[in-house]
Amino acid sequence: MVTPRDAERERRVKALIAADALKSGMDHLHAAMILRHAHAPEDHLLAHDLCVIELGKGEHLANGWPRPAWTGS
Repeated sequence: MVTPRDAERERRVKALIAADALKSGMDHLHAAMILRHAHAPEDHLLAHDLCVIELGKGEHLANGWPRPAWTGS
């Protein structure tokens, strides 16, 4: 069930993406975490794409996070 709060978060994330306001890898990761709970398949694909962008920026490594096993690296 999507609550009004969830719907507002999803709307805000999409507005930030449309405004090209996501700059850091962590911005992309946090946006992806919100969209992964959406119901539309295209939102899940967008969440995946945002995670790929975050991985490319490498900020999770700089923060001491291990590289996720699913990346194959």
